[in-house]
Amino acid sequence: MNELVIAVDFDGIICHSEYPNVDDLDYEVIELLKQLKEKGTYLILNTCRHGKPLQDAKNALISKGLVFDTYNENLQHRIELYGDCRKIGAHIYIDDRDICHDHYRMIHLLRNLIDDYDYIKNQYLLREKANYKY
Repeated sequence: MNELVIAVDFDGIICHSEYPNVDDLDYEVIELLKQLKEKGTYLILNTCRHGKPLQDAKNALISKGLVFDTYNENLQHRIELYGDCRKIGAHIYIDDRDICHDHYRMIHLLRNLIDDYDYIKNQYLLREKANYKY
């Protein structure tokens, strides 16, 4: 596998509205995620939203040109390789509940990922390969 997988939370990362609203989107984060997707990154929206609030989030993102590869689910090809579990499998998790989260660091991380994409991707993939038997 030659992919980088990033799981991204919606509320507090992409959207700063009070739940369940979706009217205060972070356009800088959206644009950076779109750039990562263009480089081949798989994006998973990893959120507590479900039902109508999840559909509202999907619609808001799609209207801004950002389509995630899956929503609250593992990627099908990774399920076939590793099996499925409740935890979303990703190389990088971006969540506002992260112990080290702050908006500036997250933007800096996303920009670094874009600037040094091939190197960073290869580092994560080498680590994954060392941890899993194919």
